[in-house]
Amino acid sequence: MNNVFAVQQIYGGETIRLAHLALGQRLFGGKLDVVAGRLMALDDFVASPLYCDSQNAALCGNPFNLTANAALSAYPFAQWGARATVKPLDGFTIMTGVYDAYANFRANGYHGVNFSIPSSSGVIWMNELDLQPERITTLRFTDMPGHYKLGGYFDNEPLTEFSSGEQERGTYSLYLAFDQMLYQVSGPLGLTAFVTLHYAPPDVNPFVWFADAGAVYQGLFPSRPNDLAGIYVAYGRFSGDLHDRQLAAGQPAQSYEVVLEVNYAFNVLPWLNLQPDIQGILHPGGAGDTPDALVLGLQAAIPF
Repeated sequence: MNNVFAVQQIYGGETIRLAHLALGQRLFGGKLDVVAGRLMALDDFVASPLYCDSQNAALCGNPFNLTANAALSAYPFAQWGARATVKPLDGFTIMTGVYDAYANFRANGYHGVNFSIPSSSGVIWMNELDLQPERITTLRFTDMPGHYKLGGYFDNEPLTEFSSGEQERGTYSLYLAFDQMLYQVSGPLGLTAFVTLHYAPPDVNPFVWFADAGAVYQGLFPSRPNDLAGIYVAYGRFSGDLHDRQLAAGQPAQSYEVVLEVNYAFNVLPWLNLQPDIQGILHPGGAGDTPDALVLGLQAAIPF
């Protein structure tokens, strides 16, 4: 179909990998948490368990543009890194991390045990502020759980500038990410929504704008409290500089791709979920040379 956003995620990659090897320490009564070693940056930053209620890779795991634009480590691809989390006040978290970054670190041949740092490496420095409104003691506006995040990264790995074809160092990305329970029956039962918005400069980043949103209802039917119903949308806007380079080379020029998705996860047995899924892929591949597509899917999961 030539789509950019895979219609179903793949867990674990294509080979056996060492995915995590690190040492950590909590200090000052848990207000400071420090960890260093072989880490996955996106296990901590721009992360939410809500994202993988969707099956499409534009949303599941982390927003797709993050790993498309930069050599950011995400499961199961670890890199050398260090991360510190500070909780100065109830309901308020500050997180910062630095990670090694080079283009081919996800290659199958490394198996997660290539511990070298190539001379062509760069460093990605990530920062995130996270407000949990139900935990703050003053100016609380809801008692229902949520996260309001502002973050970004600076990346100095060598990347190809679209207009010149030269290698350049130094780019960045900024993001907002919200999730909030909007209607609560009891505990986790009820309606929760999320929205993310990302920006990166067009000179070296394939995606300039990326946005996604979703709404998940747990226990839509009172007799089935463990079922999940969800609706999702994702939009990726390609770089204008990339678009111009593709036009000049006589290639299909990419502009945007959109995903629409609806699914329902049945908790068939305590150890088995089945999730039928319907997706509409608009402008597949981003260039307009592939017709829109309807995708029907079914995912089976064994929780443990």
